[in-house]
Amino acid sequence: MRKVAIITNLRDKSDIPAVFPECESKRNLPAYKVWGEFNIFDRAKGYVITLGVTGKDMMSPGNIRKVRKDILDAVIWAQNYLGVEFVALTSLTSSITDKGRWLVIQEGVTAAITHGDSYAAGVSLEGLDLIAEAMGTSLEEFTIAIVGAYGLIGKALTLSLCKRDVSLILIGHNPTRLQRFISNLPYPRAAKIKASVSLSDIYPADIIVTATSHPDSLIKADYINKDKRVVVYEVSVPPNLSKASYEIIRQIRPNLLKIDGAMVNIPNIELGVRVPGVRSGTTFSCWAEAIIQCLENDHSDHIGEIDISYMERILVLGRKYGFLHAPFTSFGKLVDMDFFKKVTITKR
Repeated sequence: MRKVAIITNLRDKSDIPAVFPECESKRNLPAYKVWGEFNIFDRAKGYVITLGVTGKDMMSPGNIRKVRKDILDAVIWAQNYLGVEFVALTSLTSSITDKGRWLVIQEGVTAAITHGDSYAAGVSLEGLDLIAEAMGTSLEEFTIAIVGAYGLIGKALTLSLCKRDVSLILIGHNPTRLQRFISNLPYPRAAKIKASVSLSDIYPADIIVTATSHPDSLIKADYINKDKRVVVYEVSVPPNLSKASYEIIRQIRPNLLKIDGAMVNIPNIELGVRVPGVRSGTTFSCWAEAIIQCLENDHSDHIGEIDISYMERILVLGRKYGFLHAPFTSFGKLVDMDFFKKVTITKR
């Protein structure tokens, strides 16, 4: 029987009680543990292996070497003791390992490695169209901001949306990398593009996609247009708009809706874990990509920059197994779809 492991990390310390109930605080967390096991259509078996580190701590420069070692140890252990042939790097484990490129060259790694972000990018594109559909129009009517535009998922979204007559606001904190990215975008292109290193420049956006590896909340009330309905489509894990920040912002900007982005239905698969804020029967796209790869017995590594053709192919393969974009939720709760009916569209 084929076996797949999903390697992830704690989003923040609030995940500790769910993942490590045996530990009192993050001071005594193990390097990693098998959080859950699951069956995949009686054809394969999956494991969720969680690192004992939060997103913020693992991105601290002083911790990167240790976290990389923990990831490598977890992968080698999963191969040797669980018989795992496929491994997904999810949450921030992809960023820590240079989109998986560092991991695949380490001695002893034999499993096929994916960062899962190809499927996440494809599902996110479908999610944006579903938002527009819920509003009774098309995506071409909106201004879309991508926070983390030259990142792994942000780049794939930008390259795909450049072909469409949309207005894009591309945000990246490094001006040199952002300018290089903009200069290398295909031309001619249908999209109208504005680039900025300032998050406040997302203000005109109808839809804000967060796709960064930043472990903290980035979105503030002042960045949200007060004169129209605004949707934050949150792809980042950990989120760039935490629940606490969202509740505070909503008091000032009740016109804001945060959607859990890149979430998919996985019918007839019970993961054996309850992720706080994730609705039963759904999971993160990056987790689902590993399941698809295992079912397809694809022993290729899918690491580094996203291959757009593979992104399109993995979407088709997902549908083959009944994986579709999940109903819109916000922190795991179903969204009241009346929100979209009240949206005022600002023509460009």
